[in-house]
Amino acid sequence: MVNALEKIIPGGRVVSAGIYASQLPAFDYNHIYPEKSLTSIANTTRANVKEFLKVASEFKIKSKINLYLLNDANIALQNIKHSKVSGSSILKVF
Repeated sequence: MVNALEKIIPGGRVVSAGIYASQLPAFDYNHIYPEKSLTSIANTTRANVKEFLKVASEFKIKSKINLYLLNDANIALQNIKHSKVSGSSILKVF
């Protein structure tokens, strides 16, 4: 997450989709200033994920992932806005 904070421009947001068992490493305050944010979107445990994956395998759930390079973020946003994608859209930061 620190690497992502270093790379985003002011106004950007780094979103964490999980819980870390250990603390984040110390990092320079300039990585979040000015106007950058670090946000968490899920509060799940490994046990929750294991249980979900067990149930999902019983129902033959298929996931669809649309991977975009960071340079293609605007294309990803337009595709989402105009319902041109299904599943999850992921930006590859590095």
